[in-house]
Amino acid sequence: MNTVTLKLETLHRVPGLADDFDAQIEALVADCIKRPGLAKDRTLKVEIRIRPHATDPQDVTIEPVIATKRPSTVLDPIRGRCTKRNQLQFDWSAEGGDQSEE
Repeated sequence: MNTVTLKLETLHRVPGLADDFDAQIEALVADCIKRPGLAKDRTLKVEIRIRPHATDPQDVTIEPVIATKRPSTVLDPIRGRCTKRNQLQFDWSAEGGDQSEE
């Protein structure tokens, strides 16, 4: 087992962290390319959680977390109405969609 001091310079050695970071960056860039009209920020956060180890008080548990946030896709609003039985109905007209009443 190789041991290194946890520093900013050694984060890339944490197992899986660099690969996950790269994949998440690629996904955020792809989202920007896919939705260029959506000017909101895409964010990536690297978090290192440290807590006491469950069985050894001399050790700690280090948990790296990579979290991303992408803007939500907002769809056009639709009009709905409530039936006599308090069921919600709405009208839609997608290509080939069924518009029959139940």
